This record gives sequence, structure tokens and C-alpha cells, in this order.
Amino acid sequence: DLYITDPKEKVVTQAMVKLQISTPDGQKIALPLKYGDGHYTGVLTKVAKGEYKVVALSTISGKKLNSRFTFKL
Repeated sequence: DLYITDPKEKVVTQAMVKLQISTPDGQKIALPLKYGDGHYTGVLTKVAKGEYKVVALSTISGKKLNSRFTFKL
């Protein structure tokens, strides 16, 4: 799940969002996200224990917004 708000805390509903995921075993996965119920969602079907590195790539009204994070399973 990914939440995007503008500087006035209004939910952004029209972004194009994709996650670039590096899995613990070195695979690279592109996961497009869809908007619904106040946030963007996608499902990673094959999961393994370990650390995942994620780059969230968003385009909002022609402007790019990118963020990076990691998580462990």
C-alpha cells in the first residue's frame, strides 16, 4: 500500500505509480500500483524471507516523485 498526498494533505488520486523491487534473491520486479479506497495498491505474489529494496516511482501531473525504502519479511 502506498499513500500519496499533496502539500495540503489532500489525497492524490491520479498518479501513475510503479514499484521497482529488488528481492532477497536478487530478482528485479516492476509492480504497477492501482488507486482505490484512498491509496495505491499492488500484490507481490512470490515472496521470500529477507530484505526487499523498493523504489516507488510516481508521476503526478507530469512531475516525478520518487522514494526509496526497504523492508524485511
